Amino acid sequence: MKRILPPLSLCLAGLLTVGPGTAQEQRPITVDDLLAIRTVSSVDLSPDGKWAAYVISRNDMDKDKTLSQIWMVSADGKTALPLTGDTYSASDPQWSPDGSQLAFLATRDDLDEDATSQVWTLD
Repeated sequence: MKRILPPLSLCLAGLLTVGPGTAQEQRPITVDDLLAIRTVSSVDLSPDGKWAAYVISRNDMDKDKTLSQIWMVSADGKTALPLTGDTYSASDPQWSPDGSQLAFLATRDDLDEDATSQVWTLD
């Protein structure tokens, strides 16, 4: 019994140090929490495997709509770059076969309320 007591005491002391101080306060999820969630979709890997293009969508409560933005991230995850603006929606990124261009759809309704989706390319 004496052999078990010191290791058990150390374990209990360790549990006390990571208790309430590091725990996050729990609360019920709210509608605002749900609306603040951003989603990732439409991932497309470049032909050389060095980059991935993807879409991040978020709810814009002021405009009462969902906006989607295209981003690009390096394969090692160290560099992430926004490729489109955040005031309009862009989607469906697709690399060209040689990887020199990225095509996508965008609706520039920030410039024209009656805008429709058009195909755009980036070099």
